[in-house]
Amino acid sequence: WKAARDLIRMRSAAITHFQGNGDLSKGNFFAGKVHDSDNFSVMMLLDLNALARTITDLSAEFPDHFLHTFAAKANPVRKVLSEVGSHGMGVECASRGELLQALASGVAPEKIVFDSPAKTYSEIELALTKGVSLNVDNLQELERVQELVQKTNYNPKTAKNLIGLRINPQIGQGALKGFSTGTSTSKFGIAIEDYAEEIRTALTSSPWLQMLHCHVGSQGCDFSLMTSGIRKVVDLALRINEEVGEKRITTIDIGGGLPVNFASDQVLPTFKQYANTLRKAVPELFDGQFSVITEFGRAICAKAGFTLMQVEYTKQSGGKNFAVVQAGTDLFIRTIYHPDKWPLRTTLLDSSGEKKVSSGPTKLYDIAGPCCLGMDVVAFDRELPEVNPNDYIVLHDTGAYYHASFSYYNSRNPPVFIGFKENENSGIDFELLCNIRTVDDTVDYFAM
Repeated sequence: WKAARDLIRMRSAAITHFQGNGDLSKGNFFAGKVHDSDNFSVMMLLDLNALARTITDLSAEFPDHFLHTFAAKANPVRKVLSEVGSHGMGVECASRGELLQALASGVAPEKIVFDSPAKTYSEIELALTKGVSLNVDNLQELERVQELVQKTNYNPKTAKNLIGLRINPQIGQGALKGFSTGTSTSKFGIAIEDYAEEIRTALTSSPWLQMLHCHVGSQGCDFSLMTSGIRKVVDLALRINEEVGEKRITTIDIGGGLPVNFASDQVLPTFKQYANTLRKAVPELFDGQFSVITEFGRAICAKAGFTLMQVEYTKQSGGKNFAVVQAGTDLFIRTIYHPDKWPLRTTLLDSSGEKKVSSGPTKLYDIAGPCCLGMDVVAFDRELPEVNPNDYIVLHDTGAYYHASFSYYNSRNPPVFIGFKENENSGIDFELLCNIRTVDDTVDYFAM
């Protein structure tokens, strides 16, 4: 709360300064940034200390032969990728843009994994040329990779990067069908039952294929489902190595997918619980016979982030109370379309950043966004003290998959994204994590 309060107060001081009614205090984070105060009516924050603690917790539960990569799709901001890289993580990418961002972040190429299911010829060539590991998604892509292995003189005996096959273990879906990627009809990977012989032939005849990858889904997949998929892939690796008479498959990429608890601030499930489950179900991952790669995203940074939204108006309709804010479908698309599956906790702050405590009865509010869409409601029936214009509503656990999935619907601006950490004087230091996009930038996006 200290970070939220300090930021709100500095914003107020900066706006006052720009209106010519006061002096901007020395060291104000917003000095030179508040060209238009509307740019700061929605502020996404990331606690960099919390992010570091989460990575420490992850590393503590797994042996040193695990390389933990951060799923860039969860938060592709370059400074975030640099931050996770500074704590020893690699980066998992699913597009050319994510790949280029990861390379620009300073993460070593051999700690980057490229997993796109629709890699172009030039993207594959870029990955191999830059020394990035990649997982082949399908048999047609395998033909392209075969050609480029020869063209780029890729040598598996000397290269630091790996080439693998993404295997669909076809083990069923989790609680969220749309986020399950290991079903019998999934678009991802090569189906282990449907193409068993083709997979065996590829792995036994191509000594440059040294890695197997699977990822069965995220947010809604339980440990049983996740470990069942990994078990099938490890069994495949063991069979191939036995058949070829050597350690052909050296690495297992087990993907990510650890769910996040959005119902409270408690971290559940934990990395410790997942590691213990893996040790029992797939002990081969821990005895050193394989190197292992993980691809966690949401579990790394969701709870390190929150969003501050200034209330623009309050209103009533049919006996229902509304608090109208400047972010909705454009920013919280998963929550808007599936409020039961992606609920976000709320807290109310007053205009000075203090947590608001009701002096009278509380009320139920719908938190309504700005977009021209009837379902543009971020949260329903939240019990809050009386909400007033210029108060701030906090949405918790927004560090992953929200800023990353911003939409320009209604030609709205992306929110500012700010990192913070505690300094040596027990104060809070803030920094912009990516460039501010103004309304002029948005207008230019749709112009020639």
